[in-house]
Amino acid sequence: MLPGVTRSFLLDFTAAIEGDFPLEDLERADEAFTTSSIREVMPVVEVDGRPVGDGRPGPVAERLQREIRLHSLQ
Repeated sequence: MLPGVTRSFLLDFTAAIEGDFPLEDLERADEAFTTSSIREVMPVVEVDGRPVGDGRPGPVAERLQREIRLHSLQ
């Protein structure tokens, strides 16, 4: 993981957990997302053909996408 503006904002704004997780944790997750400066917050909806959560972007990822865009306009 590289330090970056998006990552720093998200860690400051949330109680997000970052790190390496076993695949079994991801399979049981309600939602998951990745971050980058280019894509900001990218929901993970499927892994190896199996859905993460209900297979749709979750409410946390959607809220973080809105917050990043609001803060980038200021």
